Amino acid sequence: MTQLQKIYQQIHCCQTPLSGLLRGEFRHSRGAALGAKALHLETAELLCDIAAGETSVAPETLAHHFDAAELWERAFHAHICTGNAAADLFANTRAGDDYSAALQAAEKVTASTGDVKRLKAGAHERLATLHLRLGNYSDAL
Repeated sequence: MTQLQKIYQQIHCCQTPLSGLLRGEFRHSRGAALGAKALHLETAELLCDIAAGETSVAPETLAHHFDAAELWERAFHAHICTGNAAADLFANTRAGDDYSAALQAAEKVTASTGDVKRLKAGAHERLATLHLRLGNYSDAL
């Protein structure tokens, strides 16, 4: 059985939309045993498997699932990718929100799972660049 077939089977078995599954509104024994965090992680990994890699999945989708799974370093990188895409389109408010979300994720990275200073410096640099583009010079400092 393929990964995609497993997803469809889980959805049809529960008779609940996927969004309900991710919010924990499920009646399937496997889903109940996994818990919401594990289900979000499994969903993100299945999406990456189906799409042949993280770069082929919308970063905002991955950011949502990694946030919910509390995988802060992966959430950080997904938020940065989402912010970069928004900044490239001059969706500056959205980019700022994404870079701020990346900073929040970086704050939650434990020392054993990543270099927090490096992550935070990268997010601050992108946020400062965005403020310079907008002419918010005092915020760029």
